[in-house]
Amino acid sequence: MPVTKNNKQNATGNQPGELLKLLRKLKGIKQDVAARKLGIKQQAVSKLENCKIISGKKFNEITAAFNFTQEEIEMAKRFLSTHPPLDS
Repeated sequence: MPVTKNNKQNATGNQPGELLKLLRKLKGIKQDVAARKLGIKQQAVSKLENCKIISGKKFNEITAAFNFTQEEIEMAKRFLSTHPPLDS
């Protein structure tokens, strides 16, 4: 089920930026590579990964750009709910 445009914070779990970071790391993608693929600067990727609120539209754009499956997203959410935050 995709995240809706208006559902921001809890649509992706408690820490949407941390979720994006975990998904990126699971695919073995470095921040600079993610930035190039998204057409943004590496610093912008870092800021996104530190956000507590990300719009559903932005989250969907990022997850689609890297072909993250709903199963991968759900697995990462479960992991984050039981583990401490990741290092950069």
